[in-house]
Amino acid sequence: MNTSAFQESSFDPIRVYMEQGVSGKVFPGAVLLVGIHDKILFLQAFGRVDSAAEADPVRVNTIFDLASLTKPLATALAVCLLVQDGKLDWDTPLSQIF
Repeated sequence: MNTSAFQESSFDPIRVYMEQGVSGKVFPGAVLLVGIHDKILFLQAFGRVDSAAEADPVRVNTIFDLASLTKPLATALAVCLLVQDGKLDWDTPLSQIF
């Protein structure tokens, strides 16, 4: 892959989605890094560290606590593996499982 083919404008759609995530209150802030091998192709901070209006802006070196994501990510992975193994169907209502 020729990384020189990447232009800053190549990441405009990603930038728009991240800004929509902040403005739509999907998340208060985030840092997005896209790279290949040892080359950074895109690095930008979005939003604030907290949903409070007076919260500090996110910077590219902001450290996030991801502990709150463990349960949903592990659950999603487990469900995907069960679907892949044919032990669960995407259309099965939770009421049939519990």
